[in-house]
Amino acid sequence: MKELLKIETKDTLKELMNALNISYKSTDKKEILIDKIAMDYKEAISDILKYINGNCYDYLQKVLRNQGILPLSSNKDYSESFIFMEDIGMLYIAEKEDELYLCAPQEVLQVIPEIDKKSTNRNDEIVKLFRGMLYYYGSVSIEDFMERLPEDSKIDLDLEELDMILAIGERTYADYIYEDGFGINIFIDNILELEELQLLAEKDAYKRCTRSELLKASRAYYVGDKSNYRAFMKVIKENYDISGEGLENLLEFLYKTYQLEGRENLINKVLDELSAPEYLQSEIIHALDEVMKKIPAWRYNGYTEAEKNNSVRSNLEKVKVGRNDPCPCGSGKKYKKCCESKR
Repeated sequence: MKELLKIETKDTLKELMNALNISYKSTDKKEILIDKIAMDYKEAISDILKYINGNCYDYLQKVLRNQGILPLSSNKDYSESFIFMEDIGMLYIAEKEDELYLCAPQEVLQVIPEIDKKSTNRNDEIVKLFRGMLYYYGSVSIEDFMERLPEDSKIDLDLEELDMILAIGERTYADYIYEDGFGINIFIDNILELEELQLLAEKDAYKRCTRSELLKASRAYYVGDKSNYRAFMKVIKENYDISGEGLENLLEFLYKTYQLEGRENLINKVLDELSAPEYLQSEIIHALDEVMKKIPAWRYNGYTEAEKNNSVRSNLEKVKVGRNDPCPCGSGKKYKKCCESKR
């Protein structure tokens, strides 16, 4: 282990110690840092392995089966999981006779058999439930995640442990953003989009999701059930030569634009993207409206437009609203020009 550490710079050693939660002094010399890592390394790695997911587990089992050495040329899965484990000093790249190899220190090989597969399965499910919530809400804090979990999915972990699982999940799956106890859907490109989304989001109750709904929505770049897009895909297939990956990209574009920019911008951008002729525009707009009714909207805290409108109508039956009063849906329009016209 010490031989591997000697080739690293002092700054790299400190980064490694930060990742492994090994303490040091800013004045420590390189030799002292190496000694501290060597002393605490195995225990630190054992602690981290409690929070890894199935991706890391499978990778480490492969490393163990090959006695800690894998030819890089034959290793097709040079993945986010490997990069994460390289960053925390569990795996290294070595060169011999012009060939590159992935290598694991003996200390890592000794602790791999101690990994609890049940824990990795639990960690996998936690990450999936979290990603599912990001599909419905766009963003969620670790505290809200715990509070919003369905009863059959409650987690018996403290926030610090949960934070480790979600942080490692972000590093190894790379399909959501997680920082300082806060998760963000991968379709949100920057902090300004998030701030605008939070301003638009309504302050009322959020949709309560079942375990199966969250797990179904946990897939990478998930945009909802394909049946939600049936009307739109029918128009596209009948009028455009778009299929396969091109159609998938179009659905992602539709979903992201609706979530971040709303109905009007979505319609304008889709018509522009498709260079839609005038005779086809009304059909495309109608199909888009059908889609938008069925997408759980971040601005509605996970409810679809249809669910939101049903809720508003139900409330209108209980509360008398004048035609010139502000509409209870929160649109800012008068009731007569908003939800009354939809009744």
